[in-house]
Amino acid sequence: MSSHDVVITGIGLVSSLGEGPDAHWQKLTRPGLEPVLDATRFAPYTIHPLPEIDWNLQIAKRGDQRQMETWQRLGTYT
Repeated sequence: MSSHDVVITGIGLVSSLGEGPDAHWQKLTRPGLEPVLDATRFAPYTIHPLPEIDWNLQIAKRGDQRQMETWQRLGTYT
């Protein structure tokens, strides 16, 4: 393995590139990949926005979802 290899494990992979291993592999292997950036929502700060996430895939109970903040949902999801 070289210092540039990437290993994706788990089923709850989420980033600004998308949701899940398939979305990431498709984008990471595409030539000329540009970062996903949002410079307007929290100006003057630039962020890497999250995609739309179906929380039901990893957090089955709606009550649990309602009690969690976004960062808690992300931790549970991933």
